[in-house]
Amino acid sequence: MNLGRKISKTLRFVLAFTLALAICIGSFSVTNYKFKVNAATNTKTNNPKAVVTLTIHSDPTGGYYGVNTGTNSFLSIRNKTKNTIRILDVPVEPDGAITIGTYGNMPEKYGTGVFTNLDAYFIKYRAAFKKRVSLSINLSSQELFTVCDTIIKNNKHTPLYNCTWFASTVWNSVAPYDYRVLGFNSACIYTPKALADELSKKYNHKNASQVGTCNKNDIRRILSKSQYKSVNRKDIPKDIP
Repeated sequence: MNLGRKISKTLRFVLAFTLALAICIGSFSVTNYKFKVNAATNTKTNNPKAVVTLTIHSDPTGGYYGVNTGTNSFLSIRNKTKNTIRILDVPVEPDGAITIGTYGNMPEKYGTGVFTNLDAYFIKYRAAFKKRVSLSINLSSQELFTVCDTIIKNNKHTPLYNCTWFASTVWNSVAPYDYRVLGFNSACIYTPKALADELSKKYNHKNASQVGTCNKNDIRRILSKSQYKSVNRKDIPKDIP
């Protein structure tokens, strides 16, 4: 009888412990899942702390030497506040925007790396990137700081670390997990076409998304967060992008 009672008590304890553990694990999983979903939703569309909208663009058309690599990848940031803000020390008015991309074929005096509003200039005056595929997320002021910091840390352009690598790297620094991109093809080469193909499979992507109103007379080669070199529009080569 005593042995039976001990077994009964032990069995009840094991069952109670197992049930409590299952409830605990289940609650933890559900809580984490809800947190992840809410965080992603806020970051993508309904972030109450959003100050800007970040958009990644990539044009899959064109190429070099008969290879369809695409033309260009770049970023744009639109000001969602009611005040003028400074992004990379560039003033951006309410509902205004700035484009950010890297180039390696500008005149030598400007060097290679990050240029602001050069992509907007090409879109406006050279009808460039008409087939671009785009994806957007809203960012808080802290996330905008992360973006600017990542831009400065990756301020370069080489055949390997090209415009697509740059745009993907900056985008991934703040994008939710399911919005992140690889940007490279099966040969592990970053190309605008590979990025555009990837973006086209993302929910909420857009074709030929507007970049916003940019000051195309204020084109800059960014040197640091507070240093830049103004670009004379007459210096922009006629054979690019």
